[in-house]
Amino acid sequence: MRRYLAFTRVAVTSDLRYRGAYWAGLLGVILRVLMLYYLWQAVFDHRPSVGSYDFQQMAGYVVLSSLILQYNSFGAGRQLSLMVARGDIAVEMVRPYSLVGRLLAQDVGIKIVELTKSGLALLAVGLVLADETFAAGIATWLLFIAAVLIGGTAIQLVDIVIGSVAFWTNNTWGLWLVRNSVVALFSGALLPLSFFPGWFQSLSSWLPFSVSLYVPIDLFISEVDLAEWLSLFARGVIWLAAGALAAVFVVNRAVQRVEVFGG
Repeated sequence: MRRYLAFTRVAVTSDLRYRGAYWAGLLGVILRVLMLYYLWQAVFDHRPSVGSYDFQQMAGYVVLSSLILQYNSFGAGRQLSLMVARGDIAVEMVRPYSLVGRLLAQDVGIKIVELTKSGLALLAVGLVLADETFAAGIATWLLFIAAVLIGGTAIQLVDIVIGSVAFWTNNTWGLWLVRNSVVALFSGALLPLSFFPGWFQSLSSWLPFSVSLYVPIDLFISEVDLAEWLSLFARGVIWLAAGALAAVFVVNRAVQRVEVFGG
């Protein structure tokens, strides 16, 4: 465990150096939130509710979905594909630790920095734009955070499986663009999944993405009982276990393709 914590500390230190990239990314996220906020404000000017959401709930959804989408951005899988492209994977293979564990530990460090900075800023924006939604109790917040962490980890494990494609192809950039579009659509980051047709909602329920974003937010703003949260946790743990098994299996098979020449 100590060796993985070292990767987390290194990732935190490294990510703190790129302050310009952070401010640019934060500005982009806040602009996205404001754009969606005023778009939905125009929609709700003509009606009291859309689906099961009133304006305050939708404003909260916009802020929280932007935050979680940033949290679920590619990290561990993208890092794996870069290791393969740069040839660093050969060194990683001979080191005494799990490659999947190393990727997840590094991703944790990156997300600690990003969520500490961007997360606090977005929460401040949320308190201004959707104060009623964000005035939930501490227990609800803790349940929400736990659900997001479980779902986000499952997404990173899926990303590691996607990143393993780099062992078979020289260019994975297009693959990551497709990945971002799929995650944004099926997680509910673009629109709440309840706004889509029934067949699309059924399809989304069979994928891990909704567990990481739409379902936690919907439970958070709907103030449901504990049983609903426990059901979400059960689904999240199942996807977490399935993602871990798939990631370990695919990575172990993929590294067998690596050939190292020279001494």
